[in-house]
Amino acid sequence: MNRILGALAGAAFLAACGGNDPGSGTQTLYVNATAQSDGSSSGTKLTVEVRDTNSSGGFVQGATVQLIGDRGTTYTLAFVNLFVWQGYYQQDITWEGGWKLRVTRGNDNLEAYIAGPGLTDITAPVPNSTFLKANAQNLTVQWKDELGRAMPNAELSFRRADVTRTVQDTGSYQVDYNLLRAADDERITVRRWVDLTLKGGAAGSKLRAETTAELPIIVQ
Repeated sequence: MNRILGALAGAAFLAACGGNDPGSGTQTLYVNATAQSDGSSSGTKLTVEVRDTNSSGGFVQGATVQLIGDRGTTYTLAFVNLFVWQGYYQQDITWEGGWKLRVTRGNDNLEAYIAGPGLTDITAPVPNSTFLKANAQNLTVQWKDELGRAMPNAELSFRRADVTRTVQDTGSYQVDYNLLRAADDERITVRRWVDLTLKGGAAGSKLRAETTAELPIIVQ
């Protein structure tokens, strides 16, 4: 019997991790949460803003804010006061593709799950390679998700060139070579994310999961 119950629990957990769940709650807290990673430990962070009643309400300090990753790791975030911004924060963690959010304060509560991207890796062009505009060929940028997931939102941008594109998360995009600028320190950024409206929060409450990757090239 214990084996059967364990198997059912595991199946339920896997099913929950298969897609987004806007969750439930008392709709008395405004919550704006982000889980993000650039692939590094210091660049992997959890940020949760909690306010009373609505997006203009006072910052809530006394809440318990937790994010539980797909691998079962639980992070209880500490409250930080940065004067301009106050909220719950933690960094230097290991990225997990999906996150369950729990916020409680007395009788106020909220819970939801987001199926986010795996870490993003830019696979082309080769890092620090030289792209020659004189060849009159477009630059192909390719990327992949470590979990094989496609996100509803993706963006491709460059540090020096005036190029910022909202693209389909197909893993490939061609950039017109005429738009690129000669630079020894060009940097390509691919950002991929998913947003989830939180049914258990006050109007406008949102949870985002996103990963980014950067790659340096030389343009001549």
